[in-house]
Amino acid sequence: MEFFERIGSFDHLVLAFSPGALGLGPLAGVCLADIKGAFDGKLFPYLFALQKAS
Repeated sequence: MEFFERIGSFDHLVLAFSPGALGLGPLAGVCLADIKGAFDGKLFPYLFALQKAS
């Protein structure tokens, strides 16, 4: 990713993006699509950024 190439080496990476409040509430009532949306919007973009930064 050209962003990481441009800034070079760094010690910390802070990511603060989120799809919002998805998949919250008692487990019995949470929609599985909302839980998937939370992972798709929060976990996977972080993993992608970490891969590109390393």
